[in-house]
Amino acid sequence: MKSNPNTHRRRSRIFLILDILSLTIAFIAVAWWKPATVRVVLPKYIGPFFVLSTTWLVTSAIVGKYNFRGAKTLSDKLSSVFFSNVTVLAIMLTLMSLLQIMNFSRLMVFGTVGIATVLEIIIIHQVIVYQKSSRLFFYEGSRKEKKEIVLDKQKADRMRRQFSTSIRDGILKICGKEIYHFIEEHIPNNERDIYFTATRKAFNIENKIGQHQAIVNLEKINAVKDINLLFKVTNYRLPDGGLYFSIAETITTRRKRILDKYPVIVGPVINFFDYMFNRVFAKMYPTRLIYQSFSHKNKALSKAELLGRLYASGFEVVDEAILDNTFVFVAKKVDQPKRIDYEAIGGLIKLKRLGKDGKTIGVFKFRTMHPYAEYIQAYIYEKNNLQKGGKFNEDFRINTLGKFMRKMWLDELPMFINVLKGEMKLVGVRPLSEHYFSLYTKELQDLRITTKPGLLPPFYADSPVTLDEIMSSELRYLNAYKKHPFMTDLRFFFRILYNILIKRARSK
Repeated sequence: MKSNPNTHRRRSRIFLILDILSLTIAFIAVAWWKPATVRVVLPKYIGPFFVLSTTWLVTSAIVGKYNFRGAKTLSDKLSSVFFSNVTVLAIMLTLMSLLQIMNFSRLMVFGTVGIATVLEIIIIHQVIVYQKSSRLFFYEGSRKEKKEIVLDKQKADRMRRQFSTSIRDGILKICGKEIYHFIEEHIPNNERDIYFTATRKAFNIENKIGQHQAIVNLEKINAVKDINLLFKVTNYRLPDGGLYFSIAETITTRRKRILDKYPVIVGPVINFFDYMFNRVFAKMYPTRLIYQSFSHKNKALSKAELLGRLYASGFEVVDEAILDNTFVFVAKKVDQPKRIDYEAIGGLIKLKRLGKDGKTIGVFKFRTMHPYAEYIQAYIYEKNNLQKGGKFNEDFRINTLGKFMRKMWLDELPMFINVLKGEMKLVGVRPLSEHYFSLYTKELQDLRITTKPGLLPPFYADSPVTLDEIMSSELRYLNAYKKHPFMTDLRFFFRILYNILIKRARSK
């Protein structure tokens, strides 16, 4: 969010300087207290203190301890402070106990970090108190019933104009001109039909007063602890066709922000550790439980995951843009939230596909796409259509590791589980999602569900290019399979094996 960036930068720099001073003062205080003279202790520990301070600064930058943009309460900043400082302790103790490369007292570590944490709390308290006094908060509703006030038309119009000015100034202060104009372009002009808020809690939207045609939430989605819950509650509080506007920082915009903020050499390093901490660490089990408990307000979200969560919650994206290096979107309520049976955030995923007799089966694969990518198949197809070979064109859902795994056929190895379970066979038409299945002709749809899907599809026997050619290829295979099942699969198996091993046919 863009809310007085110069002010935020100034506060962050001041806190950074005070934080370094706090750490130094804490170190000197513990050294003074130790049963030795400062003249002896300080030279002995100056090297380890450099390691401690470097670890302290890098961890603080990754966690976002110096960022005051999203901090509205003392607890918001304390969570990042505690998580950062506990991480520093863990790193230092690892270096001391496991690697045994540092001659540094545990008392020095715990004492320095403990005193510095107390000093940080005092400093942050003063910064937050000052920040609260100058920040504009949107009215998020009250549980008490509003009394009906009868006003003459002139007074009511005057109050409405004042409210409009307040809302406009509030959006400009938080987000800036570009995002304000985007909201103005897509959201209805009648402010009585709009609910303005800047909240990360579903509770505040669930308990809003009155019916609104649009909800505008100016809090970044990255700061929301339970994103699915917030989207679902927003869906429930909107009528059919109602609009939902919000903002987020995607992995792409996040990387640009970090690289622009830090020097050329430091930026990529910070970006790497930020990605590992706020993306990988936040998704892996059981580390994600630790992440959610201490530091969930700075999530790294891909565009595919964000849109997938929206579509899973019953929304359809009307428009999207990147403004002021912030991802903004307007979504329309088109359905009720879907039941997410398998969130699939791990490495091994289970995808819903159509099997024999049209039954839904869970196909096992190694993850090659961002989480929730399954829910935006229709969105990708509508936006980009298909490329040669029948895959979605410019499919941003595929992650970097996934592209490599697809070329090496590693992602499909778990499908052997489905073969062993009897849900699939070795050679046969690919198991399709409901959306992709809907692109086929009715004749081929009926013929497809008469047999089990296969691990090795006829696609790799004759390499069709367009969707029509793919359907013709599958039709030839299925008609031949009906007459001679075993011989057809045997013939296609060797043709497919030849194309993969000799001609290097690969998935994309």
